[in-house]
Amino acid sequence: AVSSGGTGTTTSAPTTTTAAPTEPVPCVNCRTEAGTACQFPFSVASKVYTSCTMDYDTKPWCSTKVDGDGNHISASDEWGYCTEDCPSDEGFPATGSGPACQVQTTGFPDSCAAQLAKTNKNILFLGNSYTYFNDLPGMVKSLASAAGFSASVTSIAPGGQNLGGHVSSSLGTITSGNWDVVVIQDQSQRPSFPQGYVYNYIIPEANTIVNTIKAKNPCTVPVFFLTWGKRDGDSQNCADGNYFCNFDGIQDRLTESYTTFAYLNQPARVAPAGEAFRNYANRGALFNGDGSHPSAQGTYLTACTMLETIWGVSCVGNSYTPVSEAKTLQAVAHEAVDGSTWDWPQA
Repeated sequence: AVSSGGTGTTTSAPTTTTAAPTEPVPCVNCRTEAGTACQFPFSVASKVYTSCTMDYDTKPWCSTKVDGDGNHISASDEWGYCTEDCPSDEGFPATGSGPACQVQTTGFPDSCAAQLAKTNKNILFLGNSYTYFNDLPGMVKSLASAAGFSASVTSIAPGGQNLGGHVSSSLGTITSGNWDVVVIQDQSQRPSFPQGYVYNYIIPEANTIVNTIKAKNPCTVPVFFLTWGKRDGDSQNCADGNYFCNFDGIQDRLTESYTTFAYLNQPARVAPAGEAFRNYANRGALFNGDGSHPSAQGTYLTACTMLETIWGVSCVGNSYTPVSEAKTLQAVAHEAVDGSTWDWPQA
């Protein structure tokens, strides 16, 4: 205090009060009403969300599955309505009991490392005549053995079977076995149909198969067997020069569909047999006389793509060569696998 002498007044220096430190509010591990973990941040149409949102809906929701870039995988049921303890668009503290924890889970769980590294693979093939012609599973097994690995193979491949048929009759085999890999192949024409058909009919079937696989064992690798277009086009659906009238038009749609199946069901892979068919100079030699089913060379080319897709080792130099032009086929298979990224999530 300072005295002012004759006036008798006293002025006191101002005092300051230090506020008690504010404890940080723990983040909320947001979940949906069904109990599934939310993924934050997630992106939809280039907008990034760090909490639940009412965009596109009347209740706060979140993505429950994102790709390697954090994009919400929207063409599946991988979302849910948020519980009340999770903040919405207004953020915390206006909503929720704390800020949303920023957690993304992609790829296989870390606990899968040992199973994924196994050199002996127990493989289930779900397909049809494209799988059983020339014993594709047996060729994959022989290539693996020659490469220093081993495989046990089981095949369910009735002629003409599609994914819907496998949903009806093969799920029990998935759940009763201990599979390292499940190879999934649809009927030859269906995935080449227009996008609306594929979206409404085939994608739900593929999702059901993969969901069954992952419910049994989240470490099992789904491998989608990307098949090939018919040698001379699809005469049943060719009209007025549409894309069904030639191999490349059909192959473009098959590749788009099978890669979409893997993207939506990631972590998953694609064995790009059809793209190897596209790239082989003497493509006609890869077909049986009907222009649809594979010759022994076509099956061998397919098996080579599967060896590299499943074990990560090229077929080039493999000593198992049961067909003519085997060395060339090995190189073409490797070029197809190596020429693009065929596994999701992509790095």
